[in-house]
Amino acid sequence: MSYESMMNADVESMTEVQRQILDVSDADVQVLTFTIAGDKYCIDIDPVSEVLWNEHDVASMPNLPEHVLGISNLRDRSVQIVDPKILLEEPSEGEEENIILFEAHEDAEADSAWLVDSVEQVLRVSNDEIDESVADEQIEGIIERDDELIMWVSSDCFNVDLREIRTDTAGEVSIDPET
Repeated sequence: MSYESMMNADVESMTEVQRQILDVSDADVQVLTFTIAGDKYCIDIDPVSEVLWNEHDVASMPNLPEHVLGISNLRDRSVQIVDPKILLEEPSEGEEENIILFEAHEDAEADSAWLVDSVEQVLRVSNDEIDESVADEQIEGIIERDDELIMWVSSDCFNVDLREIRTDTAGEVSIDPET
């Protein structure tokens, strides 16, 4: 359901997620919150296509970075499945219940999705709630809500462009930033 059709729809007939999206539509920033190894993170909602249950097969491929588990067919698209726990050096205890699927990129060899422990909710965040003092290429800032810190990460901080992966003669994987 598009935003325009939600604006004209009967609120009673909407799903809970559609009501949440409508509720946060006038925010300075909208973020999707999720947990990884007990820590709370969020990303801008704009590049998120959908949230899926983790019930899809993943085909492993040679020469991928350790945190890219492989490729899966999600919604008739080839999608790289990324496990952020590996990059964050978190224990892989527990079950990753959700997959955050990102919007398709025309120039990407494979789109991306993240395995996360759970997806919490969509939050409306005003710009004055964001501490940008720690911001860099991968971190947008920190949000403090209800005595809880939420790390706001960029939507591409865990992703790898598969075209940039090169294997040297010893079989070591490296990322080629010149590609």
